[in-house]
Amino acid sequence: MPKVFIDGFYFPEEVFKQNIEIFKEGLAHSSLSIEMIFKEVYELEEQIKLGIIKNSFETYQSLDKKEQEKITNQLRYFVIYSAMYRGIIPRGITEKDQDKINKIYEEMFSYFDNYIYNYIVFENKEYDMKATYRKVIELFQLLPNYKLALEQARKIKEDHLKAFDYALSLEHIGPKEIITINTMVNEGSENKEIGYKKVNNIIEGSSFATMTKEAIPTEVAKLVYEYDNNFGQNIGNYQDNSLTHEERRKLSLEIFEKEARFHILLERLHPFSDGNGRCGRIILNCNLIKQGLAPVLITEVSREKYISFINNQDYKGMALWLMECSNQTLTLWIAELRNKMKVANMDIEPDELKSSL
Repeated sequence: MPKVFIDGFYFPEEVFKQNIEIFKEGLAHSSLSIEMIFKEVYELEEQIKLGIIKNSFETYQSLDKKEQEKITNQLRYFVIYSAMYRGIIPRGITEKDQDKINKIYEEMFSYFDNYIYNYIVFENKEYDMKATYRKVIELFQLLPNYKLALEQARKIKEDHLKAFDYALSLEHIGPKEIITINTMVNEGSENKEIGYKKVNNIIEGSSFATMTKEAIPTEVAKLVYEYDNNFGQNIGNYQDNSLTHEERRKLSLEIFEKEARFHILLERLHPFSDGNGRCGRIILNCNLIKQGLAPVLITEVSREKYISFINNQDYKGMALWLMECSNQTLTLWIAELRNKMKVANMDIEPDELKSSL
C-alpha cells in the first residue's frame, strides 16, 4: 500500500487522505469570516427549533386526508401572503387561487415543507387557524434568512476547500498561483475582486500600515523570489530517513522559520481586498504538508498571539509556535492511526510505529 511521509512517520495513503479531509474542514471553520456566517446559521436554526410545537406534525398526520389537504392549502396561502406582504412577490393572490398558490409555493418556498407542519397549532386536537397563521408569520421571519445564510456559509466553505485542494496540487506557488488561490477563496463573495486590491486596506488589530496597492505586484513577486532563493535554499531534505531525532528537529525548525517568514511578510503586504488570511493560511499549510510536516490550525482562541507575531515580524517566535501546533496535529493523527490498527487487529509495538506505518 502506498504511504505518505509526515514528520518521521509513514501513513498509509488512504489514512493520510482521510486526515487531510478532516483537517480541511477544521481549517475552513478556523477562519473567522466563515465561522461568523455559520454562527448566524446556528442562531437562526436555534430560533426555528424554539418555535416548533410538540406533537404538531403527529396530530396533523392523524387527521383524515380531506382535513390534511385543507390545512396544507391554508399553510401554503399563509406563506404566499407573507411573501406578498413583504414585497417578495406581487400582491393580488387570494386564497381562492389555489393553483397559482401551489405553483409559486413549489417554485419558491417548497423548503418550508421541512418545518411548517411543526408550526401548526391544535387545541384539544382541533386545528386553530388564527394561531397557526401567527406561527407561520413567525416562521417566515426566520426561515428565508436561515436558508440564505446556510447557502452562503456552505458556498464559502466549499470555495475554501477547493482553494486548498488546488494549492496542495501545485508543485510551486508563485504570484499567479497566489492570485488564483485568493480568487477561489472569494468565489462566492458578493464583492469579490479578481487580482490584487484596487484600494488600500488595513488589518484589523494591527500596528502597521499594509503595502500600497501600487506596489503590491512588485512586492509579491519579490517575496516569492526571496522565498525560493534566500529563505531556505540550504535546508536539507526533511524526508531523509537517515536523520537523527535532533537533526530532524533542527531541520523542521528551519522549515517552520522559512514558512513563518513568508506568511508574516505576505500578511503584512495584505495584497487582496478580502481573503488575505484564508489565502495565506492555505499556502502555509500546503507548503508544510509538501515538505513532510503536519499542518496547523490557527483558531480564534489564538488570534491575539497570531496577530502579535505578524505585528512584531517575529518569525522565530511564530516558527516555534507553528512547530507546537504541527506537533499537536501529528499527535492526533498518530493516535487515530493507532486506533485504526487496533480495530484492524494489527499487533504493533509503540517503538515499531515509524518503520511499520
